[in-house]
Amino acid sequence: MILLKKARMAKATLVFTILFVWSCLLAGARADAQKSELVTAASQGELVRVEKLLASGADVNAHNSTGVTALWWASLNGHFEVVQVLLAKGAFVDAVNIDGETALHAASYAGAVRVAQALLDKGANVNTASVKGETPLLVATEHRHSDVALALLAKGADVRAKSNEGDTALIAAAQTGQLNLMQALIAAGADVNVKRKDGATALILASQLGLMDVVRALLARNVDVNAKNNDGWSALMWAARSDYPAVVEALIAKGANVNAYANDGTNAVEIADKAGHTEIRAMLLKAGAYP
Repeated sequence: MILLKKARMAKATLVFTILFVWSCLLAGARADAQKSELVTAASQGELVRVEKLLASGADVNAHNSTGVTALWWASLNGHFEVVQVLLAKGAFVDAVNIDGETALHAASYAGAVRVAQALLDKGANVNTASVKGETPLLVATEHRHSDVALALLAKGADVRAKSNEGDTALIAAAQTGQLNLMQALIAAGADVNVKRKDGATALILASQLGLMDVVRALLARNVDVNAKNNDGWSALMWAARSDYPAVVEALIAKGANVNAYANDGTNAVEIADKAGHTEIRAMLLKAGAYP
């Protein structure tokens, strides 16, 4: 009789345990589904759906396996109203995903200036660096979103911050021909002679690409006209290689060394000669370059 009672108790305990575990699993599944639904709704800009999910208890700071939140997705897709709602409900403005990116990185990438401003107004860290060492300012500049970059500057973005590869906002602005933004960065204290890991400077890159307005602006800022990259190539050598006579002329006028040699022993005249740029070769020789 006692054994029978024990067996019944054990069975009842087992049933209770199974039901409890099952209810927990169901609750977790519902929470996961709600979390996924909120992230999806936010990413698609479904404002009413987002509001309903939050009202029913969805976690505003829930994230997926890569650390991406509803705020991050809404910011990336420029859904300003959704971002406002999420922030009002306590979304953590500086939450990072596995790449170290915040919602401000996402807005900077997308060029969503209203979203970026809303995040900044909520106290977003303007200088958070991602795993790659990229700040929102660098991201906005690299993707040619000068309006976002200027908004970040107004909030104290670090103009001298470098990515893991040594890129800065100034280098990115010069390389993409964003003259007005480049001027603003310089006015804010950006170093015009900063080098990337490969040794390239803003002037070298602008000369290589023939961005005459950028070259002129940099030359007017006491830039090192004879700086070389890690291969020993100067701005003059790149302008000669890329066939930009106007850039070559401007560089020479500012004191570019026409007889500088690259690491492999070649100079600007040889580079122009090999590329078949006879006009530039003649200009270099006239400026005193060795034939």
